[in-house]
Parts: sequence; structure tokens; C-alpha cells
Amino acid sequence: MKKIMQVMFLLALFCSSVNASEKVDTLNAQAIAMIDSDLDAAEALISELIKEYPQNHLTHFYCGRIMGRQAGEAFFKAISYAQKSLECMKKAVALAPENITYKKGLISFYLGAPAIAGGSETLALEQVKAIKLRDQEQGVLAELDFYKRTLDDSALTVKLLKYQQSAKKTAVIAYELGLLFQHVKQFDKAHQQFMSALENRKKSASLRLNILYQIGRNAVFSKKYIQLGIKSLTEYSKSELNESLPSLGWAHYRLSQLYMLANDIDAASKYRLLASATADKQLIERLAQTSFKYK
Repeated sequence: MKKIMQVMFLLALFCSSVNASEKVDTLNAQAIAMIDSDLDAAEALISELIKEYPQNHLTHFYCGRIMGRQAGEAFFKAISYAQKSLECMKKAVALAPENITYKKGLISFYLGAPAIAGGSETLALEQVKAIKLRDQEQGVLAELDFYKRTLDDSALTVKLLKYQQSAKKTAVIAYELGLLFQHVKQFDKAHQQFMSALENRKKSASLRLNILYQIGRNAVFSKKYIQLGIKSLTEYSKSELNESLPSLGWAHYRLSQLYMLANDIDAASKYRLLASATADKQLIERLAQTSFKYK
């Protein structure tokens, strides 16, 4: 309650001190920032912002995210919160129909919510088609993700075969195709797509690093292209990595696996020790599950 009162104080303070555009941007940011630390306070603030700025599309989008989180954590009010989340998401899309992020948020709702709360694969696919009309690349990615998330492997396979031959295939699409082929354990095709993405000059620095990591990771799974995998992960591990990329610890772990496949025990030992210097719980568990005899 105390934090909610503080939220109301902040709202009143901003109403009297800054212009409307700056005010709502700042308060929107504060609301979504509290989604992990104080969900009730985030709900209180976003609810007030909806009343005061009913035409602000970002306010409605954040409302959808916050109410969706409440639905996931509530029990008796889960359906009510889910319906509020859907209402906010739909309003955000209506206010800013050109915004693809909002459409993707609505797709996530439709695919994640039960039918009783508004979930619908049909409505999700409508949003996929709407994205495709505005942005071909993002539409293809949304379409592939849709079939992956709905576990429709036959439709996904058809789409993979279609898009891997497309002359309009961008680096991002090739990379995502690689991930999907990897997901269905078609590692040779995954490798081909990752190499196609790497050879495409029109790609961001971040995408290039993701591609390098996946070339190495895929080599572990396929037990092929091992030296290329080592080269790719070595370059990756020497690069400046941000939080959106696989960690250095995971790169070292994959390098240790590749060196084992190459029968280089010294190098495998070196990189496994480097990987063990991590706070990543998933990586710690993976290391504990795999036996290794140091030379």
C-alpha cells in the first residue's frame, strides 16, 4: 500500500511539473520498470495512466503486459486480468496499427492464453498476416514462429522448404531458418542457413555474432564442421558481447565440446575450466551433468 501511495504521489507531481508528452513517457517507463519488483504498484500506476491518457498506445501496450503478468500470478482473478490484458493489447494495436511490436504482443497473448480468456490460434494467425502486409521480413519471422509455437511441424516444414529457396531471403530470415532446422534436428540444413546468413553483407554486428555462435553450437550437435565451429566460437569469444547474446561461459563450454570432438584434450580441459567460472545456473547444471576427465 505504501508503494502504491508513492506511485500516486509521483503521478500528481509529474502532472504539475512537465509537459504532457514527457510526463506520460516517464510514467510509462516507471510503470513497466516495476513489473518485476512491485507488480501491484505497476498495475496501480498504469491504471491511472490509462484513465488520464486513453489515446496513448504505449500506455495500453504496457497495460497489456502488466495485466498479463498479473493473470499469470493470480489464481481467482486470472481470467479477469487476462481479459484486461487482451483489451489493452487490442487497443494498443488499434491506436498504432503500424507498430509490429504491438502486433507480436497480441500474437503472444492469443497463443498463450486459454480459449476461455480469449486465446485463439485463428486470431493469432490474422495478426501474423497483418504483419506480413506491412513488413515482409518480420512477417516471415512471425509466421515461422507461429508454426513453431503451435507445434504444427508439418506446416513448419512446408514453410521452411519454401523460404529456404526464396530469392528475397535476408540474413535474419536465413538465421531464423537455421535455428528452426536445428530445432527439428536437421543439422546439415541448419549449417547451410547459418552460412548463408553469415555470407549476407546486410546484417548487424549483433546478428553476425549470433550466427558465429550458432555455427559452433550446431557443429557440436552435428559432429561435423568441427574446425569451422572452433574458428567461429573462438572469434565469438574474443568479441565484445552484450547481455542479449549467449554468454562467454556458454561459448567456452561449446568450445570445450568441440575440442573433445577433435580429440584435443588439453584445449578441451582449458575451455571447460573457463566455462566453470560462471554464475549461470543452467550452465552449472549442464557442467555437472557431463563427465570429464582432465588430463
